[in-house]
Amino acid sequence: MSHSALRILLRLRVLDARLRELEQAETRARRQWTVLSQRKEFLEELVAEERRRPASAPSEPQPDSHGSPSRARLAALQAELSAFDAAVERFDKQADDQVGNPERARLAEERLAVLAELPAAVGLEYEALQRAGRHPALAEIESGYCSGCHLRLPAQLASRARQTGELVRCPHCQRLLHDPRCLGATDG
Repeated sequence: MSHSALRILLRLRVLDARLRELEQAETRARRQWTVLSQRKEFLEELVAEERRRPASAPSEPQPDSHGSPSRARLAALQAELSAFDAAVERFDKQADDQVGNPERARLAEERLAVLAELPAAVGLEYEALQRAGRHPALAEIESGYCSGCHLRLPAQLASRARQTGELVRCPHCQRLLHDPRCLGATDG
């Protein structure tokens, strides 16, 4: 494999990492929105329940001159619900900004363009590893270990990658491996 193809794979790895970060941020935002929505529904149910509850009987002690314990609780719940409505509204606006994230669309387009620069066989291997959940699909050989799974590589495999500069497969995790020293040696 040429060094230019390796450089393309390295660019692709960076793009994939950034896209994964954005996807994870969207997933966290969706989870937070779900929690906020559930809490809001719970508060709405409590407010409705308090409204249905009959007013305190005159013989019950009054906590203060402003009304019954039920009215005080209803007012507190309504205040909390109003604050929650505002928080959900702010969160919805932030989530809308993330869903239509122009950076994600730009990165996806750039990723496709970079992928098209690769030889077809290498691109297919890389994509298969990505779909299989091997993130990153391209890893370095670091002191005889795969930087993806952190397991020791056979000496012959590491030596071949170093001497020829070609991509090799980790026998443990199947990631594509390269020796970063080979890339640096031609950068003079």
